[in-house]
Amino acid sequence: MNNFLEIIKNRNSCRSFINEEISSNDIDTILDVASNAPSGANMQPFNIYHVSGDKLKKVTNDLIEYVSAGNPISQDIQYYPVNWINPYKKRRLTTGAGLYELLKIDRKDKEKREEQWFDNFKWFNSQNVFFFTIDKQLIDNSQGMLIDSGILLQTMILASESLGYKCCPQGATTEYGHIIKKSLGIEDNEAMLFSLVVGKPTNDLINTYRPIKINYKESVKHIR
Repeated sequence: MNNFLEIIKNRNSCRSFINEEISSNDIDTILDVASNAPSGANMQPFNIYHVSGDKLKKVTNDLIEYVSAGNPISQDIQYYPVNWINPYKKRRLTTGAGLYELLKIDRKDKEKREEQWFDNFKWFNSQNVFFFTIDKQLIDNSQGMLIDSGILLQTMILASESLGYKCCPQGATTEYGHIIKKSLGIEDNEAMLFSLVVGKPTNDLINTYRPIKINYKESVKHIR
């Protein structure tokens, strides 16, 4: 198996990073490679915000303050299903249960579960987060541009991994897109899609977690 295929096979969502910023050269390389991602009619509809330093700390503080106050989800797009059905619901529950079991966090331990959840908004200690947005008019009654944005995200992940970094794509931030936009001064006409945390991994136990992936034969049909 060649090196690129190995990168894809060994990729996992990292949830503990070394607290340091990526070099500007590597940031430029990742973004330059990702700019080659395909999009319908070559529209390249996405916007990317690379945030670090004090601005990233501000986003963290604003998010945790908002969520801790018991405020509702405030999002531009509905990331997760409104009605969960199996087998997808079961896969979600199995993944979450496996992660908390590894960390020895009891399902009834509300305080520790909340602390683990807030790690999403602390970027798992990373200092490099990319936020992806798209003009709302492009996804008004159409979804093709969301597919294009997903292709861009995967391209950035693989570019980052090829340089020796690890990543964690985040849907958690999608649910609070309005708060992030306000923190960063992003115009409301842009829909917050998701974020990507990038950095060097630690040796923490959480980074050993590997959710169960289904065999491709369960979802692929060959028609001739």
